Amino acid sequence: MALTNTPFKIVIGSMPFVAVILILMRSLSYGMIQPAREALYTLVTRDMRYKGKNAVDTVVWRTGDVLSLLSIKGFQFLGITATGFGFIWTALAGLSGFIGWRLAKRVERQDL
Repeated sequence: MALTNTPFKIVIGSMPFVAVILILMRSLSYGMIQPAREALYTLVTRDMRYKGKNAVDTVVWRTGDVLSLLSIKGFQFLGITATGFGFIWTALAGLSGFIGWRLAKRVERQDL
């Protein structure tokens, strides 16, 4: 029995792609997200750092997860396709980078 275009072949055929995506996501998490998150707490006291990390881990990350899911569902309801999502997330990534760049300049000038 040939396995051409069966669900089994589709799932097995996409496994290397899934593995590559997981490797990229984990490497970004350990290499960029975690150090960036730790850098948020370099200018605060130890007590504030302890409380701030808990707040970020529980409230901010979970709220971000919920808002991401709701925005995706909302955009799908409006009929936006995968290409539209790509443009939207690219614009948001650019905006996030710009905000980060501006904040870094403020810290360099010590205007905070």
